[in-house]
Amino acid sequence: VTISPLPGNVLHFPMVDEVIREFFMHRRVQIKDVQPCHLGQAFVRFEHEYDRRFVIDSPHPYGGFISRS
Repeated sequence: VTISPLPGNVLHFPMVDEVIREFFMHRRVQIKDVQPCHLGQAFVRFEHEYDRRFVIDSPHPYGGFISRS
C-alpha cells in the first residue's frame, strides 16, 4: 500500500496501520497482517485470495487520499 499524498507530518506506522485497517473494514475485507514496507507504506496480507482484486483495481480514493496497492 502506498498512501498519497502523505500527511505533512512524520510517518508514524501505527497510524498507517489504523488507516489501512479502517479502509478495508469499510469494504468488508478481512486482512491477516499489516507490516511496514520499504516499497510503500505497508505490506497487507489478505485473509482470502480473492481479495487481491484490490491490487488489480487500484488506486482507491479514501478520505482525501489515494491508496495504491
